[in-house]
Amino acid sequence: MLYLIIGVCAFSVLQFVVGVAALFRFLPALLSLARYLTRLLFVCSFRLYRQILKWVAPLLRRQFNIDVLDGWARLAATVLLSLVFVLGALLLLQISVSVWSIVPTALHGLIVGLLWDDLVQPGELQMGIKLS
Repeated sequence: MLYLIIGVCAFSVLQFVVGVAALFRFLPALLSLARYLTRLLFVCSFRLYRQILKWVAPLLRRQFNIDVLDGWARLAATVLLSLVFVLGALLLLQISVSVWSIVPTALHGLIVGLLWDDLVQPGELQMGIKLS
């Protein structure tokens, strides 16, 4: 009985080691996929926010003399749009709103606002590309 317990434990440890080795082997492919999906998320968000802001910009410029497509106003607008979309989806799905949903959402909007000029050309933002 003791040999059976030792064998099962040894087999479990061996399976864990093989799993960790497989994870390290596929880590570059997983990181490449994560980089691609992150870039895709930012580009899709940029395109949506750009369409909305292009529609709202003339109204805000006429009423408040604010250019929402440039500078700090653009950063604030992208953060606000990001919060409105995600918090609206959370409320529709009746999921509780917490700091863990607000902070990443605000950071997403901030990143889209900061990378706005780099996201205009879809091929421009290539994270991890070698320049030499």
